[in-house]
This record gives sequence, structure tokens and C-alpha cells, in this order.
Amino acid sequence: MEKRNVGEHPRPVFLWADEAQNFIHEHDTDFQATARSSRIATVYITQNLPNYLSNMGGHRSESRVKSFLGTLATKIFHANADIDTNEYASKLFGERYSEDLSRSVGTAKDNISRTISYSLERVARPDVFPALATGGPNNNHVVEGYVHKQGWPLLANPKNYKIKFTQKN
Repeated sequence: MEKRNVGEHPRPVFLWADEAQNFIHEHDTDFQATARSSRIATVYITQNLPNYLSNMGGHRSESRVKSFLGTLATKIFHANADIDTNEYASKLFGERYSEDLSRSVGTAKDNISRTISYSLERVARPDVFPALATGGPNNNHVVEGYVHKQGWPLLANPKNYKIKFTQKN
């Protein structure tokens, strides 16, 4: 795919790997780093990060997996009960400041004070991922997920990252 002349053969190539942990190779990081310039679109699907870690074994598996994931521009996280995956996703979305507003009213001559303080909070806490809707009749055929895409101004509007879609037409 990467050896073809994209000027002569500009049609994009699509690589789809469901249960990608069964097909991932240590050279996929190098491939992903150059795939876009070769007009190659890839989708890797797995249940959780430990699947990648166990299949990219060895003493450097964690750094290999992190390096590989760093080459993927868009990541979508659906319902998941794996702690490591959810912690990774939460860290990926980062943190933002939120306002904490407090107000107190005194009884003597109606003293009113208002205080605003700011606290740093995760955009998507790890505990939100297991509670996402998984589709089917129990969820009115709605599936929820969180999307992280390089270059998107996610934090400008924190609701940009949460998606919903229906399984029915």
C-alpha cells in the first residue's frame, strides 16, 4: 500500500481490523506514522488496552502500545469496564477548570456574599465509561461514546466529545 505511487493511483485504501489485538504488529507504529501520506485510512478496534499490551508482549510492551496509540489521530471510547482503558481515556481528554460558586446570605441587614473559586477537574472521569449506553432494547437502541480527535477544540465546548447514535434506521 505504501509503495504505490499515489499520483498515479490516488484511490484511498481502507484497512479495517476488528479485534485488532490479534493482528497488531510492532511495526504498525511506523506504518501508521506514514499511512496518511500514502492515502491509507485505518480503523483498529479492540475491547481494551490490555489486549494490545498482551499481544505486543515483551519488556517494552507498554511503550510500544503508547507509541502506537499516539499515531492514531481519532479515538472513540464506548462502554468499558476495564480500569486501565478508562484511566487512559480520561487522561487523554485532559482536565479543565470549572467554577465553584458559593453564596451566603446573612440575616443582619441582608448581607449577601458570593464567592467564585476554580477547581481543576477531568473532562471525562474514568467512571463515566462503564455507564455509557450499549445499545439494544435496554437502551432504546442508543449507543454512546466519547470521541477524541487531534485538532478538535474539545475543551472549548466540553460537550463536543460525547456522541450518541441509534442502531435503528
